[in-house]
Amino acid sequence: MTYRVVVYAEGRAEDAGSGPSVAAPREDLEESELGAAHILARRVIASESRVPEPAIRFVAPLRLVTGRRHAGSDLLDRKKLRRLLTWPIEPPSLAIVFVDEDGDRTRRRRMMEAVEDLPLPRVIAVPVREFEAWLISDAHAVREVVTPTLEVPAAPESLDPGRAKELLQIWIAAAGAQQITRRMQLAARSDLATLSRLEAFREFASDVRRVVDARS
Repeated sequence: MTYRVVVYAEGRAEDAGSGPSVAAPREDLEESELGAAHILARRVIASESRVPEPAIRFVAPLRLVTGRRHAGSDLLDRKKLRRLLTWPIEPPSLAIVFVDEDGDRTRRRRMMEAVEDLPLPRVIAVPVREFEAWLISDAHAVREVVTPTLEVPAAPESLDPGRAKELLQIWIAAAGAQQITRRMQLAARSDLATLSRLEAFREFASDVRRVVDARS
């Protein structure tokens, strides 16, 4: 049985893969089209449910009314978010929306309220302060993937908004590596138990478990 998932993320750094994105909305994504957000989502779904990783397939997201792909602040716009999560045909089993907290503690609650009446099963994931804080939370994985001598912050959620993103970009660039590839490797290798020390990640994992179990 296939478990179909759609991921919406703010930036291409989160959802871009190693290859070109060619899938049309609702079509299955190839493995080369999956980004760090997809990889981490797949691991969490498998960890928090009885759905095995090989059964999880990702599909390309819907487009906005103009026909363009969503970007950044589109996911914070109530009307646009509702459109992206309204699937009249072939709805996926689960939608996951990744939006950075950016210091706004009310963001997750407001986004959940904006779509609470929609039928599509969904999880609103809001990393504190940004997705990159999750990617650098496992210092061992960071040193293994980027550079063995890095000094990694012990509490990435306490960094100022944008700082985790900046640090990761600097580290990868200094190593002469490809940004997308290294982010994907971090998403694949970071220890989930270590990530679970972060409050926002625990909420994400808990929401995934609740939503997936409700459909089992």
